[in-house]
Amino acid sequence: MTPNEHSEQVRHFDSDRYLASLLADPSDQKKLHLLYSANLEIAKSAWTSPEPMISEIRLQWWRNNLIPSAEQKESSTHIVKDLVTLFESNSIPLSLIHEMVDARSWDLLSKPFTSQDDQIRYIDNTYGNLYWAGALLLGVDHNMESLVRQYAFGAGMASFLSAVKKLESLGKRPLIKSSNESIKELGKIGIKSFDEGIKGLSSQKRIFPVLLSAWTTKALLNQVIKNPSVVKSGSLTVKNTAKKWGFLWRSTLGFL
Repeated sequence: MTPNEHSEQVRHFDSDRYLASLLADPSDQKKLHLLYSANLEIAKSAWTSPEPMISEIRLQWWRNNLIPSAEQKESSTHIVKDLVTLFESNSIPLSLIHEMVDARSWDLLSKPFTSQDDQIRYIDNTYGNLYWAGALLLGVDHNMESLVRQYAFGAGMASFLSAVKKLESLGKRPLIKSSNESIKELGKIGIKSFDEGIKGLSSQKRIFPVLLSAWTTKALLNQVIKNPSVVKSGSLTVKNTAKKWGFLWRSTLGFL
């Protein structure tokens, strides 16, 4: 895939991240679009087939090929080569992507997380790693990792809860406990983490092209806390008009 194809894929399938990324310099946009395109491909690998073994083979392909550029074969695909080169040139550990791939193995299963810690780890390894890699590409200080992950966890929880109904329709069991009180507690955990992240990152304008992709998080989590039944009914969402104005407002005034 070419850089333009990466951008088009992200624009079509990950519009929130695409819109936020447009606030970055053109050269940084290309970096983010390559990262986000790879994330889409990895996530898609877990849903390639209703047969878990086939999807696991796809995930294993990513594990086998996400290796240092000096060890790669000529047959490696461009997206893998380009992603590894991008990470190496920015001193970003490939372990971030490997953890994202490993986390996707849960997507193949039809059983709940064994504990809340496992659920938290899944969200952190998918959302936390993605946001942190994006922030590193934009030159964030390494001491910001905990704050970026707190912010990303809130965003990830909102996205996870938004997907519960669809996951259940596919035979998955995303919730350890499905009572309204348990769902409300997840919303509270998510928004507390998100707010802590905002407190420490509100002055980090350099990485807003990554962070602003989560501009609907508080609206979603507040809905969960107010009326947790929206999660099980699949009606947890933010209207398009509110989304557009919310993003425009934040991007123009420069706050999270």
